[in-house]
Amino acid sequence: MGRRVNTLGLQATGGSVDGFFDKIIKYIPSDIVALWTGAIGLITAGGSTAKQNETVLWIAFAVVLVLTAVWTWYQTKAPGQPIAIKHIIAATISFAVWAIALPGGPASNIPSWDAKWGSLLLMGWTFVLGMIPPDPTKPPATPGP
Repeated sequence: MGRRVNTLGLQATGGSVDGFFDKIIKYIPSDIVALWTGAIGLITAGGSTAKQNETVLWIAFAVVLVLTAVWTWYQTKAPGQPIAIKHIIAATISFAVWAIALPGGPASNIPSWDAKWGSLLLMGWTFVLGMIPPDPTKPPATPGP
């Protein structure tokens, strides 16, 4: 199963169109979320002060946010197909939502932040993901005579 969401254009090759849950699975960059979870553990486990950790967390968040967009572009590129812009944006937002919702992330250092808001945001965003229509795809080229 590729990372790119299958649309009607790809159905011509015999593949099936991705449904609600398939889109959620493909739009959430689980490999990046796992990377982020490990980064949080490494950053917060050191002997740094809380202020140093906060700065490092925000820098790491920015780096991984950019990495998410680049990695999703790489995983969704397909010969003869347009760039999956919606997919890249959805995956990047998904990472940001997960980073906010996970305990120990940079949002947890905001004084007025309550973890329940991150959880509610995560639930709402995950539901919305399944309704995002994928980028259009071109039907495969038919071979010439």
